[in-house]
Order: sequence, then structure tokens, then C-alpha cells
Amino acid sequence: HKTKANKYFSMLIYLLTIIGFVLTILGVILMEPMAKLLGANENMLQNCVVYGRTLLIFLIPFCLQNAFQSFLIVAEKPTLGLIISIVSGVSNMILDFWLIYVLKMGVLGAALATGISQIIGGIIPIFYFATKKNHILQFAKAKFELKPIIQSCINGSSEMLTNLSMSLVNMLFNMQLMKYVGSDGVVAFGIIMYVGFIFSG
Repeated sequence: HKTKANKYFSMLIYLLTIIGFVLTILGVILMEPMAKLLGANENMLQNCVVYGRTLLIFLIPFCLQNAFQSFLIVAEKPTLGLIISIVSGVSNMILDFWLIYVLKMGVLGAALATGISQIIGGIIPIFYFATKKNHILQFAKAKFELKPIIQSCINGSSEMLTNLSMSLVNMLFNMQLMKYVGSDGVVAFGIIMYVGFIFSG
């Protein structure tokens, strides 16, 4: 059972990495037309493209960070997952201050701060799962099998629908705010959402 668990765990991580790479390429290419489609005006477009493309470069670490949080619980290491989340979050805040306020890098600095913090959250678990200690889960050789992939997708479908619906609602809010209030309204809504994430987490 442990051998199969390691095989499926490794397969899903490898698959996630491949999907993340493909989405990164597509997102970087399509970022500008997507920003225009979602209502970005000429004043916002350049910042949207810079921020979006920079974040997409770090999409794979972002995906791994989220996946590893669940797998660390499965591996009976929830405290390690909590520590990694705290380190990642604190590093994001420190880098935000350094890159935006000290180095005056603006939107690019904000995106880099977020991306670098996600690297921290996505890389540390790799070292944990890659070690040869007697962990409950660890990386192993694996080949892609359709059945466990489908089962994983079905198992996560409710969470996927929740996130998709939240993202859709946020996009609709932003489009209406751009129409009636402008970019200041979008900024205010973004701040409110970030505060909400803190308390919901």
C-alpha cells in the first residue's frame, strides 16, 4: 500500500508540474488579450500584463505549494505545513516592503514578492518528500495512470467548483467596479478580498 501511495503521490505531482508549465506558457501569451477582455483600460493594461505575466512565471511553485499542503497532512506533518505557510507569508510581506517601498519596483515588485514567497512554499516540501528517510510519503518512480487521475479529479471537483465560482464572482465584481467606479474601486475590492482571505484561512 505504501508503494502504491508513493507512486500515485509522485504521479500527481509530476502531472501537476506539467499542467502548470502548459498553463504558464498559455497565460503569458494570452495575458494581454485576457486583460482587455476583463475590462482593463489603457491606464491599467500595462500594469495588468506585467503583474499577470510575472505571477504566471511562478505558477508551478504556486500549484506545488497548494498541493503539498494537503499531502503534508496526509503524511502526518500538518505542523510542517503550517510552518511553511507562515514562512512563505512572512517572506511575502518582507519582500513587498523591500521591493515596493525600498527599491521602488511598483507592480513588478509586488508580483516578484508574491512569486518568490511561493517558491519558498513550493520548494521546501520537495526536499522533505525527496529525502530517503522513512516518511509516510516520498517521491518514487511513477508512470501516468488514467484511473487514479480521474478519481483525484472527481474527489476534488467540489473544491474546484467552489474556486471557479468565487473567481467568476470576483471577475464580475471587478468588471462592474471598473464600469461604475474605476480602478480605485478595483483596488479597494482587492484589499477587502485579501483581508477576507486572512480571516477565512
